[in-house]
Amino acid sequence: MTGDVEKAGRVPLNTGSERLMDAIAVAGGAKGRPDDSYVRISRGTRSQEMLLSRLAKSPENNVRLQPGDQIFVYQNPQKYVALGASMTNSEVPFASDNLTLAEAIG
Repeated sequence: MTGDVEKAGRVPLNTGSERLMDAIAVAGGAKGRPDDSYVRISRGTRSQEMLLSRLAKSPENNVRLQPGDQIFVYQNPQKYVALGASMTNSEVPFASDNLTLAEAIG
């Protein structure tokens, strides 16, 4: 387990039924917000990644880990820039992973 987690390092697989979210929890969790944190799991030559918030909402993606799996957690803060008639020019973080244009403008 590497990247933006509290305790990076090897995660032992004790029972053979540990899942991706278990490993993230053992590593102390992601340092960033779930809506800004991505999880990439690599197994052999294949890799998949998704937002941590979506992983938490979709149990079917919480895969069972196998020896040799590599997990990388990284942050990619989602934000937009408000300019012009918005009263202030600023960079604003998204409040959720499904922010609409109308909500951002509002």
